[in-house]
Amino acid sequence: MSIDGEDHYRKLAQAFADAAWRGRKPSPQKGNTFHHLCVLNELAKSHSIEACKQYAGSRDIPWGRFASLDALRMVIGQAPLGGINPIGDFPVVRPDLDYVTFRNPNARKVVVIFTGAAHQFGAPLRVIHQWFRRLDASLVYVFDMDWTYYLGPVRGLGSNLDETTAALRATVAELGGTACYCVGNSGGGFGALLFALRLQARRTLAFSPPTAIRESLEGVRRKGVALDGLVSARNEVELREFYLASANPPPARIHFPGSNLHDTAEAENLAGLPGIDLQPIDETSHNLIPLFISRDLFFPALEWLVAD
Repeated sequence: MSIDGEDHYRKLAQAFADAAWRGRKPSPQKGNTFHHLCVLNELAKSHSIEACKQYAGSRDIPWGRFASLDALRMVIGQAPLGGINPIGDFPVVRPDLDYVTFRNPNARKVVVIFTGAAHQFGAPLRVIHQWFRRLDASLVYVFDMDWTYYLGPVRGLGSNLDETTAALRATVAELGGTACYCVGNSGGGFGALLFALRLQARRTLAFSPPTAIRESLEGVRRKGVALDGLVSARNEVELREFYLASANPPPARIHFPGSNLHDTAEAENLAGLPGIDLQPIDETSHNLIPLFISRDLFFPALEWLVAD
């Protein structure tokens, strides 16, 4: 999409959100399903969940014509609201930082959330945050802006894997954490499983993660990422080797679409390792988050993560 196109949808989202904030009941501007998907994504990036819900729930937008739009409308419609919560809404992400923290002053648990493609968690972060913020935990969201599977720089935390590990460990301590938990979706699942070992996490939860970086490894190298000591004899960065080398790897639950051959093969790379719990679900789509939300499985999965 061109910059002019993005600006157009951004302005439409702003106008809709402004009208909703003033207590009106605005109607979405007429357009095709792609138009509505773009406006709704812009609303979810920067505006209130209430405005998103108004747009997503509009009867003027037909269902059943565009699966991506239907999934986003469903997730927004299911997003929980209300209640007393010490963790605020998700902010607009700063361009100079690849992480966001939320302190829960009453909690000693810290959940480190590794985002995936498009720097989302299967859905826009301001939306998915409505589930995470209900955990009795502080939160750290981490973004892989350079698409290096968290092996490269994370702005504001570190220029390499060791520096990022040390910075995340310090961040957990600054948030008052005495226990750390890692969760990730898609490429973020690789990050969660990788950093869980390094941070000595209590538990890990991953949705459709890659477990070895193969075809993409050369692209990671071209970005100048230092991979000393990380690449196996098969010229891969393999989580299986790291887990085998760990004296006490944290328990990890991996959800993956059992009817997706690629994701199944990735998950089964870790089969048989101590503490690894593979959980296939009858689905072909790589992105399991909308499915888990539609079946009321997402928050129970998060509750398992911190239930030790």
